[in-house]
Amino acid sequence: MSLQDDALRRLQDSSGSAHLAANFLRKRGISSPSLKLPWLFESLYNLKLDFRDDPFLARTMELSLLIDLRDMKYKGRIPVPKGVTLVGVIDETKFLEEDEIYVNMEDEEGNPMVYEGRVLITRSPVHHPGA
Repeated sequence: MSLQDDALRRLQDSSGSAHLAANFLRKRGISSPSLKLPWLFESLYNLKLDFRDDPFLARTMELSLLIDLRDMKYKGRIPVPKGVTLVGVIDETKFLEEDEIYVNMEDEEGNPMVYEGRVLITRSPVHHPGA
């Protein structure tokens, strides 16, 4: 419940300023790189204009927040610090030992990253075409 409360608080705060809104849009990949919505929000702020004064931009931000809120409500997508969502594949070659997993990870710059240690794996509700 505390993770959910934190996620809701972050969503509420995301539209509090142009900088927070731009970061939210950037992190969520809401707009295409060619549209440059985060840049537009920050540029308007630099010109002393508020994106919330424009009906289109205000509605765009509102819909972006609603998408995340809907994902939390119906899909249980609550961000977990240092958590990742993975797609599992069977080790048909029997390369891994029992209780081992292999995860291909990259840091923020795209460099390969190695993690050794304990992990917690849970199953997300998934709709599979064969189920």
